[in-house]
Amino acid sequence: MEENKSVNTAAAAEEKMVGDKGMSQILPHEKRSWWSVAFIWVGVMICIPMLMVGGIFGGALTMNSIFWATVIGFAVCCFLMIMGGIIGSDLGLNATMTSTHAFGMTGANFSMALVVFIAEAGWFAVQTAMFCSFTLSALQ
Repeated sequence: MEENKSVNTAAAAEEKMVGDKGMSQILPHEKRSWWSVAFIWVGVMICIPMLMVGGIFGGALTMNSIFWATVIGFAVCCFLMIMGGIIGSDLGLNATMTSTHAFGMTGANFSMALVVFIAEAGWFAVQTAMFCSFTLSALQ
């Protein structure tokens, strides 16, 4: 009976750990190098709206201005992502769990929800504007 209870307790603890994966610390053997994560983020930054913005720059700016605007823009984005990545890598926690130290659980959830909302609203606004622009030009 006692052995069965310990097996059930271990299974429940393992299930809880798997269920709370986003809320728990990343184990040392599960960590990845920051290079592998950096390449994912570079891939995320190269998307159709970014290419579209590049096309707008191409019509409005000189080649030298385009180069520096691109370098400075990517540098700012990369700096912010690297700073967040260093903190998360050192602590083994995701951004929401890292921000609980500064804002508490409720503040962290609210701040992360706000960031995701703004990013997604902007993303879908650009996608919708791009689709409408192409559709309008095709219909005319």
